[in-house]
Amino acid sequence: MSIKEEEFYIEPPYKYRPSIAQYLTELDVNERAFFADLLHLDRKKNINIERYEKDRLIIRLISDKDLTDSEIYLWQFLKRFEKKRGKKRGLVELRREHITKSTIEYYAFLVRKNYIRKFYLHFTRSFSLIWLFPLFLISKIPTKSENYLPLIKFCYAIFGFIAGLLNTALFFLFIPCGLLKIIRSPAELRTLLRRFVLRYLKITVIFFLVLAGAWVITNVALFVGSGLSALLEQYSGTDAAAIFSIVLLLWIFVTSISLILVFAVFFYFFGVFIVDFITWLFENKRALQHREQWLKFKAFICDYSALEDKPLKYYELWDEFYYYALAVGAIKRIKFT
Repeated sequence: MSIKEEEFYIEPPYKYRPSIAQYLTELDVNERAFFADLLHLDRKKNINIERYEKDRLIIRLISDKDLTDSEIYLWQFLKRFEKKRGKKRGLVELRREHITKSTIEYYAFLVRKNYIRKFYLHFTRSFSLIWLFPLFLISKIPTKSENYLPLIKFCYAIFGFIAGLLNTALFFLFIPCGLLKIIRSPAELRTLLRRFVLRYLKITVIFFLVLAGAWVITNVALFVGSGLSALLEQYSGTDAAAIFSIVLLLWIFVTSISLILVFAVFFYFFGVFIVDFITWLFENKRALQHREQWLKFKAFICDYSALEDKPLKYYELWDEFYYYALAVGAIKRIKFT
C-alpha cells in the first residue's frame, strides 16, 4: 500500500491485540505476533516479564481476568512451564525452543478466528453466500489447545480440496469481487499482488516441483528394481517375473502413499490460502481503514526510529510502540537481549 503522506504518531493508531495488527498488514501470523501479544499481556498487567536473558524470559503470572480466547491460550501455554513450589512459585521460564511450529500454527488459527469476528462482514447478511461457509465454520470450531491442530488442518485441507475442484468457478466468481475491491480502494492492489498472487504462484510451483521430484524418484526406484530382479535371475536362478511383480507392487504402494501425502500437504496450504483470500475479499470497510493506518505506522517507525534490530528488552523503554512495531514488521528479528 503506497503511503501518500507521512504522519507523525505519538501512540499506535489502535489498541487491540498486536497479532490482529499483524494479520491486517501481512495477512499472516508468525512468531512475531506471539511475542508481541506476550508483551501486550505484560502491559495489561496480566503477566510481568521480570527478566530478559539471552535464551529465555522469566515471567511472573499475575491474573487471567479479561482475556480473549487467544490470550487465554497464551496464559494456559505459560502455565505449562510454571514453577509450582518454593520461592519461584508462579514464575515461568520461557525458552525459545518451547515455542514450536505447532504452537505458532495453532495460535495463527486463533488470530484468524478473532480477525473474522472483528473485521468480517456480518454473517446474518453474508451466510447465504456459499463461499463464506469455510470462514463461518472456522470461526465456530471449539478449540482449547494444539491437540485440535490435526482437526484444524483437516478442515483447511477439505477447503483446499473443494476450492481445487471448483477452481474455474471460483476464478470467475472472485475476480469481479477482487476488481471491485481494488476500484474502491486502489491501494489494495499491492496487497493482492504481494500477499496473494505471489503466494499462489509459490504454492503452485512448489507443488509441481515436488510432484516432479516424486515422479523421478519412483521411476528411478522402478528402474533399479527391475535391474536387480534381472541380476538375481541371472546369478541365482530366481524367477525374475515374480521379483519384478513384487517390486511393481511396492512401487505402486510407495507412489500412492507419496501422492496422497503430497496432495494432502498441498490442499492444506491451498486451503489456508483460500481462507485468507476470502477473508481479505469480504472484510468490511473498517479493515481497509485500519490496514492503511497500520501501514503508515510501520512506515513511520521504519523512517524515524532505530527499532529494527532492537531486542525484546527495549519494550521497557518503548512500551506499546515496541510490540506494535514488532507485530507489523518494523522489527524483523526476535532477540531477547
